[in-house]
Amino acid sequence: MTPTLDAAREALDGVMDPELDRSLVALDFVQSLEVEGGRIRAAVRLPTYWCSPNFAYLMVGDAVEALRGLPGATAVSVELVDHCEGERITEAVAAGLTFRQAFPTQADGELGELRRRFRLKAFVVRQEPVLRAARGAVGDAAAVALRLGDGRAPAWADPEAWSEYLGRRRNLDMDAGPDALVFTDSQGGALPAGGLADYLRLARSVRVSLESNTEFCTGLLAARYGDGLEEWQTKEVAA
Repeated sequence: MTPTLDAAREALDGVMDPELDRSLVALDFVQSLEVEGGRIRAAVRLPTYWCSPNFAYLMVGDAVEALRGLPGATAVSVELVDHCEGERITEAVAAGLTFRQAFPTQADGELGELRRRFRLKAFVVRQEPVLRAARGAVGDAAAVALRLGDGRAPAWADPEAWSEYLGRRRNLDMDAGPDALVFTDSQGGALPAGGLADYLRLARSVRVSLESNTEFCTGLLAARYGDGLEEWQTKEVAA
């Protein structure tokens, strides 16, 4: 069995920009992807030449891991192109080095805590629309008391938003049992029904910040490479 181009693209679609909580494919960060037998080669590009090396390291490392996990993959190469540390990151990830080993003068720790910090933010952002829908459907007290059950989306929930929210819960290793609360804070604590309005205002501010950053980065990418620039400009005018 050898990997297909579609399978490789799907694998990369599961690799997230940790700051923007969108996949490399959705953000158009995958510049090229080639599959020949068991050999897979990809090139990743970012919005600017100076994008933070730690974010870039996470994405390239995750891309390599995702592609290596494909059945039949025998050799995987992911190159970070047009970046100030592209060569160093490409070579270090390929060699299996940690970020601290690759950047001893820049790293103040490994990347696990950075990844978790952005996963906490993504949890809040993905939770907000689902919690708002629950609040509108059943009220505050019932919403904060809801249990996961079999994990299927309730009638009041958008299935895609529900699935994305549960995915962010799993990323934080939250309780996924049938008796687990559907809605908690990012540490797994119960939400108070009386404070739900304030909690949702804070969640909205986090979401707006993330969405604004995403629009800024996709605009920079479009301007840098020209791909989709007209489409991005049209969308901005409409917004």
